Amino acid sequence: MTNVSSNPGYFPAPFGATASGLPAVGGLMTLQEETDGVINHALGFAVPYPKAGTFVYPAQRTDGNSTSDTAIPEGTRFRLPASLNIDALNLPRQVAMMAKAAQKYGMIVKDKSSVVAFTAEDPYLYSQKFGLDPYGYAFDGVGASEIMKSFPWQYVQVVKP
Repeated sequence: MTNVSSNPGYFPAPFGATASGLPAVGGLMTLQEETDGVINHALGFAVPYPKAGTFVYPAQRTDGNSTSDTAIPEGTRFRLPASLNIDALNLPRQVAMMAKAAQKYGMIVKDKSSVVAFTAEDPYLYSQKFGLDPYGYAFDGVGASEIMKSFPWQYVQVVKP
């Protein structure tokens, strides 16, 4: 993406790595954030069966395939309510980091996937350099899909576009 300080923040069709036209790196959780213990941006994620033919800003297009009235358009922003005491939920460290980011900045649907999927930095180079999987270490051997069951999904709200 050129001229990022004046760029609108999305790719015109047919360019970009996500079907919504939003940059793949937007909403990406990094290994540095894992080390720092805080995520200071919105989270990007994908959902199964997004709404066909419909998207909302900041998305610029969609690969949605659902005609259901309840399907979620790409670009939809979600959040956790500001009044939710995340610390009182006793979440695993990584899930608490994500929940606090979702509370402060939101979560944006960027693409479709076979499961609800957040994006995080690929640990391959890190594991090659240091000889360990930083996510496996951070999650204490528990798989990401298992640890995400503790995310406070029951509190998630849609932000009106």
